[in-house]
Amino acid sequence: MKSITATSDVTPCLVVYTCRGIERILREGGSQAWRISSSHAGKMRYIVCIQNRNLDWGNASHPHGSAFLIGKISEIRKVSVSPKGVIRKIVEISEYAEVNIPCGWQNGRNPIAYMKLGELGLTLDELEFKPVCSAQETMRIDGRYEDDDENEAQLNALEDDEEGLTIDQAKRRLAIGLGVGVDKIEILIRA
Repeated sequence: MKSITATSDVTPCLVVYTCRGIERILREGGSQAWRISSSHAGKMRYIVCIQNRNLDWGNASHPHGSAFLIGKISEIRKVSVSPKGVIRKIVEISEYAEVNIPCGWQNGRNPIAYMKLGELGLTLDELEFKPVCSAQETMRIDGRYEDDDENEAQLNALEDDEEGLTIDQAKRRLAIGLGVGVDKIEILIRA
């Protein structure tokens, strides 16, 4: 693997080792399901995504171990809480630039690191950022995402039930509409 050349750019950044590919990250508006400290990560202005192909669930788009996206962080917010109280967050981005830097993952088992852009061979001056919203629009085909047909069929099947929804059906419907796993949905009923 080609070694990277460090640059003098000392801009701090959040670096994540993610199974999600670029289209999924842009569609979701950021990189998500991270267990991170908002106070520490919130000080970062940029996130760099490095492709992890060790698992095959995230629609990976780039070679294993390559940095493929740098995003301007717009917000870090909670997206789910597990039954054990584990909070997962999304790092939302407003703009992004595509990169292709084979760099590997040097941070062990933790998929999150705090580095400087120069350590990854990145320099802000050389990057051309694009708004995330325009990327979301260009990924749509005739006003629909590729997986909308499957989601719509599942939603239609749920709508045919005139007796109301069970908790499991509601969780499935919410998961489809939000584009997350059913295990990420919790419903609280107060009587």
